[in-house]
Amino acid sequence: RTAFPANVSKVSRHSLAQCPQTGKTYVADAERGLFVRDGLMSLILDEAPCSAVALQPDSDRIAYLTRKGELQIRENQESPSITLAEGNANALAWGTDATLFVAQQDGSIAAWDTTNQVKRCSVSVKKGIRKLDYCQKASLLAIAEHRGKVKLFDANLRLEAEFQANTGLLQDCSFSPDGKRLAVAFDDVGVIWDIENLVEIN
Repeated sequence: RTAFPANVSKVSRHSLAQCPQTGKTYVADAERGLFVRDGLMSLILDEAPCSAVALQPDSDRIAYLTRKGELQIRENQESPSITLAEGNANALAWGTDATLFVAQQDGSIAAWDTTNQVKRCSVSVKKGIRKLDYCQKASLLAIAEHRGKVKLFDANLRLEAEFQANTGLLQDCSFSPDGKRLAVAFDDVGVIWDIENLVEIN
């Protein structure tokens, strides 16, 4: 659904994340739960239904959301899961220095220090957050809302810019590797935005 390579991608009712170090694919399945596929082998990691999964960059730490909205982290596929937060979370993205950005259904965004398991900072935005994506090179967090508005925050959750990417039902967004463009996918169209000038690229 997105034009640029992303750490997390959604396919139907699944959310996928592939570890570049091991080549293993971690899957959050809306019905089966969290599991890992290695070639043709599958290992169930969590029986509870899951809605999203993300791998920490340069690590095999897995963050995932259960269907109930609980945020859990697993150090590796053999370790037990740690519940970092409970509530109605619906989107997540890894930042730098073990920071994990978590969006709640009430419209709040929190930056968690996952090493010390404490909330570093938070901000409230409009309800209906659909997707988060973080670009390490640009140090920007994209927050994509249900009806097509995108807000850009820095790593400390200070608002940098916002724009209306489209008026359709937003499905996904992803930064380009250099952080200069953002691909945004809707039900019937995909658009690419120049982040530096905040203009749509035709």
